[in-house]
Amino acid sequence: MTLIIQNFKQYAAFGEQTLDTLGVTRQGYIGKEKDVENNLGDHGVRKYDPITGRFNSIDPLFEKYYGWSPYQKIGNKIIQDT
Repeated sequence: MTLIIQNFKQYAAFGEQTLDTLGVTRQGYIGKEKDVENNLGDHGVRKYDPITGRFNSIDPLFEKYYGWSPYQKIGNKIIQDT
């Protein structure tokens, strides 16, 4: 049995796609769908910008986490908490 790689994707630390051998899939970093018009990841209630490493709207639960920016992802500890 010979296995053939059908697609290969490579990502930077905050989820920016740096390589896609097929370029036709909409699923991106962590399997979330990517909006091809504005390059934002759809994470349900918010859109995520993988270039800046920030969401483009405030976290709906921001009042529970006063010490953190309401735009960041996972406490801005991308390596430790993933």
